[in-house]
Amino acid sequence: MFNNRGGHKRSYDYYDDDEDDMEATGSEILEEEELATRQARLDDIREQKLLEQRALEKQRRLKKSRY
Repeated sequence: MFNNRGGHKRSYDYYDDDEDDMEATGSEILEEEELATRQARLDDIREQKLLEQRALEKQRRLKKSRY
């Protein structure tokens, strides 16, 4: 109920700084899109290699089961 510490409430300085907002600039958006595109290409390549590897393993298993 009472402030036992004997101190005063902190006073906060509120300011409006246009540079500190959470909005992205056009160049930041383009850079992010380029990074996302590059990552998507890498993911596609990785996925394609994985699918090819699984197909080869499946062919090997089928050949072994035929003999």
